[in-house]
Amino acid sequence: MEFNKTSIEELNIKIKSLEQQVDFYKKISDTALDWEILRDKEGTILYCNDAFETITGYKKNDLLSGGISEKDIIHPDDWEQTSNALKNLKKEIPVHDLLFRIVKADKSIRYIYQHAQPVYKDNLFYGIRSSARDITEFKLYNDFINTSEKLKLSEKKFKTYILTSPVSIFITDNNAKYQFANPAACKLLGYTLEELTSLSIPDLLAAEDLDAGYKQFIEVRDYGQTHNFETYLKRKDNTNVEVILDAVKVSENEIIAFVKDISDIKNTERQLKEQNKKFKKEKRKAEDYALKLNESQSLAKIGHWEYDIQLDTILWSEQIQKIFEVEKNNSPFNFKNFLDLIHPDDRALVKTNLLNTCLNILHTM
Repeated sequence: MEFNKTSIEELNIKIKSLEQQVDFYKKISDTALDWEILRDKEGTILYCNDAFETITGYKKNDLLSGGISEKDIIHPDDWEQTSNALKNLKKEIPVHDLLFRIVKADKSIRYIYQHAQPVYKDNLFYGIRSSARDITEFKLYNDFINTSEKLKLSEKKFKTYILTSPVSIFITDNNAKYQFANPAACKLLGYTLEELTSLSIPDLLAAEDLDAGYKQFIEVRDYGQTHNFETYLKRKDNTNVEVILDAVKVSENEIIAFVKDISDIKNTERQLKEQNKKFKKEKRKAEDYALKLNESQSLAKIGHWEYDIQLDTILWSEQIQKIFEVEKNNSPFNFKNFLDLIHPDDRALVKTNLLNTCLNILHTM
């Protein structure tokens, strides 16, 4: 019986380890760039990731607990269209290309671009998932170039933004030659502005991404824009940096790209995949072990049970249920139920021995 108890303890340790890995998986999901929201089918928010705090300036727990509402965050002039979009989603109608403004905690205005769609489980409507991205820089730039009047009035402000933005910004001509890069872009790749403007796009694409990257440039040049393109750029020291970019053609001979370093996120994703593989492997081993343990106990006509002192619940193995001739029941027994199955002459002895065992374990801990 001691062998079986040790085996169960080892199994519990493995299960706890698997649970910790699942928790790790959830924590990693919070590192997504976009603001992710999960709702039930009634539209109630069940989850949002850490990007919510970065984008809005509010605490996600305040949103989840009801301390603030979406109406407190969304710009009043845009509330009607966003609430109508949610009504459509509750009718299982996807929402694409929804553009609206939010008012951050510091009262600044940000532009949000959102996609949302119904989620199904076993072919039944289960909930709603939405992904929202802060496209303020992209939106401001488009607005900026669409009206020459705004261009003149905002030139100084926009230039300041470009130069101080933490986002790497590149401008090229139709021949893929760099015309401008802001300080963040120079820092990202390790070049000076003078050095960068002597290079072209193929010079900065990693060898393995050269064809795909240049093809993407041609697409922007000929068709106007690209979104969420992931590639590797080559730094001055010949190391590669993994990036995601949005690019748009803003004039006949000018293309602007907004580039973000996603190396840390991608490395984390790769670690997550590796952890997930290990998780599945360990889970299979644990399931196989539990099956073999159950088979061994069945052959030996022995079994095991677990007693939770605080909850006063007893979980029985299948073999124990057979020994006591108790029908299989998902509801746990309590201590009184157990004693009722013991011969009246032996109940006092069993109760004393069991309680002494529990006290010894507590003392050891």
